[in-house]
Amino acid sequence: MAARTNQADTSAKFSSAQQSQGLQRSFVSFRIQQEAFALPLERVERALRMVAPVHLPEAPSWVLGVINMHGQVLPVLDLGQRFGLEAKEPHPDQRLLVMSQEPRNVALLVDKVERVLSAREDRLEPPSGHLAESRVLAGVLNNNDELVLVLNPDRLAPLDWEKHEELFKAMEQEAALREELEQPR
Repeated sequence: MAARTNQADTSAKFSSAQQSQGLQRSFVSFRIQQEAFALPLERVERALRMVAPVHLPEAPSWVLGVINMHGQVLPVLDLGQRFGLEAKEPHPDQRLLVMSQEPRNVALLVDKVERVLSAREDRLEPPSGHLAESRVLAGVLNNNDELVLVLNPDRLAPLDWEKHEELFKAMEQEAALREELEQPR
């Protein structure tokens, strides 16, 4: 019984210590043209090497096209263009961050994926000044004297995917058929 009470006391102390320090959050940090950005780790599924996307008709210029990842068609978004930076040709050294989003996951083109950052939630400052007007910015994190802009994943791709859904499904069916035909018999 004493062991149980001790364990409960330790849990309560740990819980109140966590509350006083703020909850720990993890972010995937990456670069776009030397600028530091981050996304919540729980929304990033994986990082991929850059592959050439298939052009997507009638999409904004910052939607480079789509890729096929294991039978799932993912739109590829150029975050640099999305943020108003100069457009540049995709390069094999760049990476694609696969981000979970409803109704469809997306691949985000970034220059470099750096690391997973852990920070207490109270270190994430809300955007202020002219940054407060940004719809895509969730906050600013001071990481070793470098400001990291933390993005709101729900606001990065405010597109009407419905008009492209038929194309996505046809591409997924084609990929599944191709995979089936490539299976050894």
